[in-house]
Amino acid sequence: MTAPRLIPGISALGDALGYYRELAVGSLTPAELAARTISSERFAREWLARQAHRGHIDYEPQTGRYSLNDRQRACIWEWNGDAPAPSG
Repeated sequence: MTAPRLIPGISALGDALGYYRELAVGSLTPAELAARTISSERFAREWLARQAHRGHIDYEPQTGRYSLNDRQRACIWEWNGDAPAPSG
């Protein structure tokens, strides 16, 4: 399987684990995301890094936190539906 075919699968797996839903509520570190979704911190860290590299989520290097900006949130929930209300 080629790398481009893996991209939708990786995004779908993160969606199935609730990663986008949690990021829509507020910014998180990989450890926080893993704890909230009862998943592996290592997988969360790698998934977040890949999503940030592709511009699907934002990364703040000073804090180590990942988040969705308004545009990303709108795109993801247009695709997925059922958006949670953002905090703050």
